[in-house]
Formats: sequence, C-alpha cells, structure tokens
Amino acid sequence: MKRFFKILILLSLILSAVSLAACTQSKKHEVTFNANGGKYISGETEQIINHGSGASAPVFYLKNYALSWDKAFGNITEESLLSPFGPL
Repeated sequence: MKRFFKILILLSLILSAVSLAACTQSKKHEVTFNANGGKYISGETEQIINHGSGASAPVFYLKNYALSWDKAFGNITEESLLSPFGPL
C-alpha cells in the first residue's frame, strides 16, 4: 500500500511539472517598437512573441543614423514598449 501512494505522489508531481511547463510555453507577449518620428525602413513594429523568446528590431533611421532601442528584447517575459535610445 505504501508503494502505491509513493507512485501516486510521484505521478502527481510529474503531471504538475508538465502542466506548469505547458502554461509557461503558451504565454505570448506583445512587443511594440515606437520610433518617435524616425523614418521606417523595414521590419515589424508590432510583434507577438512567445514567453522567453526574442523580438526582431525593425530598422528606422533618424538624421542618417540607425536607431537603437532603450531596452533589451532578446528574452521577452512581459508586454514591452521600446523607444529610441539616446537624444533625438
């Protein structure tokens, strides 16, 4: 009987871990790149990204310079709004 309960507890823990992993993998987040007046060249300015994945920065130019962004976007874990980095 003890062995039965040990197996039952082990199966319960495994199922809980699998359920938790499935919930985390299905999360998606919106990432928006706001160029604040930069000239759009290419890429997606709004993206839906899987939790933990990276976004791809669109290309914008302002005053003949490519814009860089104020936040990292290689590991998305929440909704994000990115703006140009530095003085415009």
